[in-house]
Amino acid sequence: MIATGLFIAAGVQAQHWQDDHGYNQGGFSTATYSGTVIVDSSYAHPQYFLDSNADGSADYLLMFGPWWYVPESGATRPQDGSAATITGAEMRGMGHGGLPTVIVFEINGQKWRDASAVGSHGWNGSSDWRMNGDTLRVSGTVFIDTTYTYAMYFLDTDADSTPEFKLDFGPPWYTPESGLARPQQGENITVLGQRHQSMYGFDMLTVFELNGQEWRPANQPAPWAGRWMYRNHSDSTYVYCLNDSSNWIGFAPGHMGRGMMGRGMNWPDSVFVQFWEIHPDSLPGEHMQGGLKGFYVDMKDPMGNTMMGGSRWGGNDWGGHHGWMNFEKNHQLHFQYSDEDLQRNNLDENAMELRYWDTGTNTWQRAQNATIDPVSNSITLSSKQLSTYYALAASATTTDIGGTQATPEKFRLLGNYPNPFNPETTIAFELDETAPVRIDIYDLNGTLVASLLHETRGPGSYRMRWDGRDSRGYQLASGVYLLRFQAGRHIAYRPMTLLK
Repeated sequence: MIATGLFIAAGVQAQHWQDDHGYNQGGFSTATYSGTVIVDSSYAHPQYFLDSNADGSADYLLMFGPWWYVPESGATRPQDGSAATITGAEMRGMGHGGLPTVIVFEINGQKWRDASAVGSHGWNGSSDWRMNGDTLRVSGTVFIDTTYTYAMYFLDTDADSTPEFKLDFGPPWYTPESGLARPQQGENITVLGQRHQSMYGFDMLTVFELNGQEWRPANQPAPWAGRWMYRNHSDSTYVYCLNDSSNWIGFAPGHMGRGMMGRGMNWPDSVFVQFWEIHPDSLPGEHMQGGLKGFYVDMKDPMGNTMMGGSRWGGNDWGGHHGWMNFEKNHQLHFQYSDEDLQRNNLDENAMELRYWDTGTNTWQRAQNATIDPVSNSITLSSKQLSTYYALAASATTTDIGGTQATPEKFRLLGNYPNPFNPETTIAFELDETAPVRIDIYDLNGTLVASLLHETRGPGSYRMRWDGRDSRGYQLASGVYLLRFQAGRHIAYRPMTLLK
């Protein structure tokens, strides 16, 4: 969630928003946090954390905003190991490894940014498709921030090298029928769009036109968002995943207004159903080991409000809950994957499963009655409950980890054996206390080639097997690679030689 640079080496991931609901002005509360700053410089650009209980581990991710932001107060970003007192707004379950994120408003008594509205509704730019902001036509130079999994676009309108707007072009796979392409870094463009407040301290523009050509229709649901479903549909209605139509939801025919736990509420004459695939790291909760694909589902009333959150419109309660909805009929969900997906992510098809996000416990649960067909590479689920988030996940085929319960005297990275190796090696390490552990492999150019572990582990001795493949499942070439191991504030490196 920290946009700390405009360019980053391919493969390095940064945090990004996971929730569908932004924090609006007057809708968040501020608090003060004190502790020791932890700066992780292993990324192409630093990330900032706060250890508030002096245990050597990060308790909060600090969001200072983009690298080019400098507050007028003269405040500067803190140094590693320095003491800091932060005033900001906390957003839980959205940061590095599930850490709560603090949006910084003050640091050590100096103003960092205004405590104004932050957040936005995913790629729609607003939770309401009526677009209540002003329509503007502006020109300027494009900045592209690639520290996120998906590129983010900004516009500098006054040539001061600092953006005035964030540009919302929609999801990364969307391309208008005209074939119009997104702008390039440094390109001068003219944009017509709707202005909204955003979390960055400056406004966001939902793009309608780019250089005089239509990007998306104005004042109606985004073309990538989903489809309308009528209350009294006489036949099954299918909603296809917009960025991969092999995934779909099939709604049973009939009157939709007698569902919702059988309470007999009347639905509006139509609802807008959204279904798309999202990056697994955009799912709620901590980083999901073995996460193959993520999916997002929502149903909106005629005013553009989510019905799965229990919205009311015209005096009606649609019966939704925070993040899920019950029906009286079973609906069908169909998810597709490929052998290439499994190979690229080193996943075992025999361990494939469908999971859904349980908002009652804030955990991922296995869909027990899901049917997996390894011949057609598909997973189907018949259920009366529709959840907001789904995930396809499996265990790895070539990387395993084992441990003993004896508590070591101190933190140690024991290295890997054998070294040199072909094609497999075992990485050994010891922890004297519970800590978030991350093991990554880099080449000598500093490019991240494989992420082997990103989980919290308790005290003990551990061994992890690696088969010399990158994050896409391809065998790496012979050469020297750098093992980076981090447990809390402890960081260690070891060279590894792969010979063929």
